Amino acid sequence: MYDKYLCYNENRVAASMSYYVLILNSSRMDGNPFLNFFWQAIVELPAYISGKILGDKIGRRYTNVLSFGLSGTVALINVFLVLGTYLSQLTNVSIIVIIIFI
Repeated sequence: MYDKYLCYNENRVAASMSYYVLILNSSRMDGNPFLNFFWQAIVELPAYISGKILGDKIGRRYTNVLSFGLSGTVALINVFLVLGTYLSQLTNVSIIVIIIFI
């Protein structure tokens, strides 16, 4: 139980830090800062709405599991795109991610 708790907290810290890094760096992007903020708000609005609806329909626990699963899947897809030709590294990363979630 303690191992799962530590794994959950590490995942939560990583997700929160990456979110805040993206938020804080949006002001440093090229272009109009007001337009950048607008695009950021447009992206976040459906996430807030879907989070509220899913939280009411299926509960907080399963919504959290779904969001972390989706985040992990997107992270794996990014790893596959970056390391496309290195199959041994892809296999190792996939096995590690699967072991973490078991």
